[in-house]
This record gives sequence, C-alpha cells and structure tokens, in this order.
Amino acid sequence: MERHHESEHSREIPLEILQDNMLRLPIKDVVRSSCVCKLWRRIIRDPSFGKLHATDHALASSESEVFLVSVNREPSRRDEASFFNLSSDVAMCHVAIPSGYNLANICNGFLCFTLDDYDQVPVVVCKPVTGETLVLRP
Repeated sequence: MERHHESEHSREIPLEILQDNMLRLPIKDVVRSSCVCKLWRRIIRDPSFGKLHATDHALASSESEVFLVSVNREPSRRDEASFFNLSSDVAMCHVAIPSGYNLANICNGFLCFTLDDYDQVPVVVCKPVTGETLVLRP
C-alpha cells in the first residue's frame, strides 16, 4: 500500500497550541480527542497534561472571568483590538489588526480576523495574551 507524504508546503499546528486547545475542552471531549490520531493520544496521555487539565478546570469552576474585545479604528492610525478582563479597567493587551482585515470571531481567547470580500484568502488567528499569530490558508 502506498503511503501519502505531506507536501513540503503543508503546515502543522504547533504542539503548544494543540495542547492549549485540548486543555480548554471538557473531559468528555478530551477522551474523544484521544482517538483522533497518535499525536493527540500522546499529548492527552502525558501525565503533565492530566495535571494541567484538572487544575485548569478546577479553577474555571471556582472563578469565572468575562472578557471584552474592543476594536479601535482611528484615521491615520493602525486598527487595533484591545482585550479587557471586565474585572479590571485596564486593557490586558492590544493587538494590531492586519491591514484590510476585520475581527470575525472570538473563541476560547483566540481572535479570528478575516477579509469580508474574499473567500480564498488566509484567515489570521491570534492569541492576544502572547501576541502569537497563525495564518491559515484555504
């Protein structure tokens, strides 16, 4: 049987992002995710992942946080999104919005930017707390 090799242009999701996303899942979904592939199973079966998951979910159930994202557009300035924790009056961080893009969605602390006019352009995902971005091409 012939094995398919990934193209040199394909991109893998960084291990830290996979683990961070899995840590946010309820335990039922974590168990299901362990069936996706060997890499995901290895991440989930790592004892340190179990400890982190248990700690994160214990904290989440005891204290809720509410976040607000504000988009600032001013003439002659670069558009930016500000990320606030509602328990504080100060922005946690500011993220420059890529030129021509709009904030499309927010999920689990990630910001998703897209161009409204085009279907086949990259989507930009940003983790505002660290400033890391990932460009996802169709």
